[in-house]
Amino acid sequence: MIGRGLLGLAIAFAVYAGIASICAQTYDKATRQWSVVRPELLTSARRAMAAVFVCVAGASGILWYALFSRDFSYSYVAESTARGTVPWYTFSSFWSGMQGSLLLWALILSVYGCVFAMRRNKAREPFVAWAIPVLAGAELFYLSLAFGPIDPFTRLDVVPSDGRGLNPLLHSPGMVIHPPMLYTGLIGMIVPFALVVSALINRRTGTEWIRVTRVWAMIPFLALGIGLVLGGAWAYTELGWGGYWGWDPVENAALMPWLVITAYLHSAMVQERRGNLKIWNVFLVTLAACLATFGAFLTRSGLLSSVHTFAQSPIGKWFFVFLAIQAIGGVALLLWRLPDLRGENELGSPVSKEAMFLVNNLVFVGAAAIVLVGTILPLITEVISGQQLQLGPPFFNRVLSPIGAILLLLAAVGTIVPWRRGTIRRVTTRLVTPALVALAVAFVMYAVMHRLTIAGVAYVAGLLGATTIVEIVRATRARSRLANLSLPAAGSGLFARNPRRYGGYVVHVGVAIMVIGFAGSIGRVQTEVSSKPGENFTFAGTTFHYEKLQQFSVPDKDVNLAVLGLYHGSHRYGTLRPQLNFHRNWDQPQSEIAIRMTPTADLYVILAGVDAQTQASIFRLHRNPLVFWVWLGAVLAFAGGLFALFGGRKRRATPRAPEPARELEAV
Repeated sequence: MIGRGLLGLAIAFAVYAGIASICAQTYDKATRQWSVVRPELLTSARRAMAAVFVCVAGASGILWYALFSRDFSYSYVAESTARGTVPWYTFSSFWSGMQGSLLLWALILSVYGCVFAMRRNKAREPFVAWAIPVLAGAELFYLSLAFGPIDPFTRLDVVPSDGRGLNPLLHSPGMVIHPPMLYTGLIGMIVPFALVVSALINRRTGTEWIRVTRVWAMIPFLALGIGLVLGGAWAYTELGWGGYWGWDPVENAALMPWLVITAYLHSAMVQERRGNLKIWNVFLVTLAACLATFGAFLTRSGLLSSVHTFAQSPIGKWFFVFLAIQAIGGVALLLWRLPDLRGENELGSPVSKEAMFLVNNLVFVGAAAIVLVGTILPLITEVISGQQLQLGPPFFNRVLSPIGAILLLLAAVGTIVPWRRGTIRRVTTRLVTPALVALAVAFVMYAVMHRLTIAGVAYVAGLLGATTIVEIVRATRARSRLANLSLPAAGSGLFARNPRRYGGYVVHVGVAIMVIGFAGSIGRVQTEVSSKPGENFTFAGTTFHYEKLQQFSVPDKDVNLAVLGLYHGSHRYGTLRPQLNFHRNWDQPQSEIAIRMTPTADLYVILAGVDAQTQASIFRLHRNPLVFWVWLGAVLAFAGGLFALFGGRKRRATPRAPEPARELEAV
């Protein structure tokens, strides 16, 4: 049992790392701070964190080897893969079940802990000694679950000749990337939390911890965002209901910490620049970490029904205990250091970036709170009445759509409003051009979609995108004049000099494009038809010619493949091949959706049923407008985020008072 032995060794190293890191310090009453007096002990704690990673990686490697070698003596291997499983899906079967996914959580956290502990950084050093115990404690929790009640290395008494294979719903390229990205985002929230704990214990509540934490918050922010988008793409291409976001409890559980950490990344700029919103920043990081743990609790407790959740398991209560310790400890530290978290300057006038970011925080947290209440309401109503009251997409769409519009407006105004104080007249003047551009976008959308609601959403999103682009153009022209550069050279120099700001601008443009794509769901239409090979049917201006039905078998399933020709009049412009497959080991059918994507709309076809005698087939047809722009906007947003993350690390980020001559300039 080498795998279990390595996990046990990792537990021992995690315990040692936490204890050694604490014992390496002493409390100085004069400075009221902890200082490292035994650096050799702290060095050994760092090495222990690296040893944790080596052990967990070794255990993970053993499980992957068992999956690829089809060692069905392991219960997890027999449940998760089969001899006919292709290599990519054999690789992803590692996290397809409860045991493997927990081991993956432990592996990802060990990577974070190892990199944090071993990579020396002058700015991070004051926080390492107290952050290591927090990281080691979290690692210990996940390792204990994998070593104890949820053991991925359990052996079978009777070894089957073949395994059950991967769940048919997980036969998707997106599932090779989606869960690791999602877990990287959720588990990564522990690192900013560890830095907050260290900052509060050490009374380092100025800008030092903000500068260090920003990078470690950006990584889970981007990873979780990518995971959410990939999850939407998986739902869109595999689940066969025509959409990409259904306000599922587990989708919500991943969305909540992302909303809160997004608020933190904006709020942190105020503390860097002005020394304000310190309490908010500590609270937001703590809340994001707690919501991430809550998401893991929901997924693994079995309390709520979801296509994403695992069956009810004995570890839900342990997640709840871990969550309680995390939340109570974080809040207690915040209250303990409350006197040290007072703002260093006045907040500024209502027309200022500080004010915009404060309102931004309130709206983001309010949105997360609404999602939380809507998600756990079934649990609350079950306790009170014995029945679960479910809140579906109509509730979330109705309540959160106005909040989303407010966030877009705040982002648009926040782009041009200055630090400290400004004037309504100045802001209004700079909004004129973006407002006209946004109006043009709204007119175009109305002309194409013929829906006022979509045009209204397009106006708000267009205002954000236009404001951002106008500001980039304005800054480029100003730099071109001052430095006597060409516009392309001035623009590239602008991004190079301030990647955090302009990378963030690119994110805003991407979000604006995504929102226009989201608005397209309002114009979604669908129908269901029955047809036989050789027949035609019409939907959304397209004539479908049902050419043939191909039926054949492969090792793990029986396949029904329909071939549909797409026509505009007599002109053929494409072919769609939806499938309905029956997976023998899982005793269930599964549709392979056929999609033709264009910038205006997607044709989305599901083969829902086949009569074996007559070959008459039932097709569910959707026309989904503007989905293309959701994916394009997401790519642009994440490109901007990566640019802000890696470019912004070189930027000097110390708070400074605005210069009098620049007080009215948006910086």
